[in-house]
Amino acid sequence: MANLCVLILCGLAFQVVHTTGQRQAELPTIDAELPLRLGDEKKAPRTWPNAKVPYKISSAVVDTDKIRLIDRVIRDIEDNTCIRFTNRRFEDEYMNIQTDRMACSAQVGVQTGINQLNLADSCWNYPTIAHMVLHVLGLYHENNRADRDDYVEINAENLRGLNARKFEKIPANQFPVLDTPYDLNSITHFPNKIYGIKQSGSRDWTIQAKRNPSQQLGGNRITANDYRKLKKLYRCQ
Repeated sequence: MANLCVLILCGLAFQVVHTTGQRQAELPTIDAELPLRLGDEKKAPRTWPNAKVPYKISSAVVDTDKIRLIDRVIRDIEDNTCIRFTNRRFEDEYMNIQTDRMACSAQVGVQTGINQLNLADSCWNYPTIAHMVLHVLGLYHENNRADRDDYVEINAENLRGLNARKFEKIPANQFPVLDTPYDLNSITHFPNKIYGIKQSGSRDWTIQAKRNPSQQLGGNRITANDYRKLKKLYRCQ
């Protein structure tokens, strides 16, 4: 089965709110049934052969500002890793970036056939696009690492039903952390109040840092540690 971020971890749509340059919160606008349980997948996500990612931007994406955002994410990854993105010509496996009415979703790692990256209107910003592209490249959410309990605390009482599943840990054999330190600022890290039942008041958070509970988690840029993971994953020299 495919490592579907939309089904396992990502939910569907995020509305990303920025405050003082920090990704303050991602509020789900829609959710879905989760037909797969974490643990069904026995292997780590598959990487793109030779670190080359054929991609296509849907013809429905005509806004030049949106295309520039995609180009900026791609350029930043290429400038900091050995990964290269190429315009899809005839490849059977490729990343297809398209608009979606409600969903912000991506598959984790390369899949057979078309690898869809869906972006709803609220998802057209640099942090969310970069977050999703890193999923396509093979990275799960940082906070799903097997060692995350050493660094963050989960407020289970502020989570309900299927949303709680998105906070489950992924076994180390399925989530290669590549000898990198836990990164509270990773662009793939959940922010503090994501998926919370309560969005204000006492204990309105769903995840917080153990050492400094007031620290805002996640970020609006790809961190040096994110790049380090990609370089190790793709064996960049």
